Amino acid sequence: MTDPARSTPTAVTQQRQNLGKTRIWGLQNDVEYRVGAAWRVGAAYVYDQARVTENPANTALVGRFLPQVPAHRASLRLAYSNARRLSLATSVQFVGSQFDEDQNLAARRLPGYTLVDFTASRAVGRNVEIFLGLQNLLDAEYFVGTLPTTVGAPRFGSAGFRLRFNGR
Repeated sequence: MTDPARSTPTAVTQQRQNLGKTRIWGLQNDVEYRVGAAWRVGAAYVYDQARVTENPANTALVGRFLPQVPAHRASLRLAYSNARRLSLATSVQFVGSQFDEDQNLAARRLPGYTLVDFTASRAVGRNVEIFLGLQNLLDAEYFVGTLPTTVGAPRFGSAGFRLRFNGR
C-alpha cells in the first residue's frame, strides 16, 4: 500500500509498504447456454468486497477498499464453433469503477468501462489453424491509472497461425 502522496513542485512520490490484513469476499456466477450444436451464449458476474481490516503501520487505511479491485465485473460471450468451417466469438466485458490508490480519494477513482473483443479461427489442415483477434474492438478509451493519468490499450489486432504437434 502507499503512504499519502507527497508533492514537490516537480514530482509526486509514493512509497509502497506491506499491508497488515485484508478481508476479501464476494460472489461469482457463470452461466452458459448451448443453442443447437454450434452456438453458445455465456455470461459471468463477479461481486468483490476487498477491504483493509488491520494495518498497524497506517491505521487510517482500515476499512478502505483495496486499490484496483472493482466491486462489479461482468461479461457476455457469444460463440459459434463448427470444426469443419470456422469458429467465431465475441465478448463484452464490463468493469466497474475502482480506486487507484489506498486512500480511496474520489479524485483518484477510476471510472468503469466496457470493452468488446472478437476472435475468429479456421483449421486449414490437420495440424494448422489460422486465427484473427481484435481486442477493444470499439477503441474505447479507459483509464488504468491516475498518477500519471494512464489509459488502457487501444484497439489491437493480432493474426497468425497455430501448429499442433501430436507426436504421430
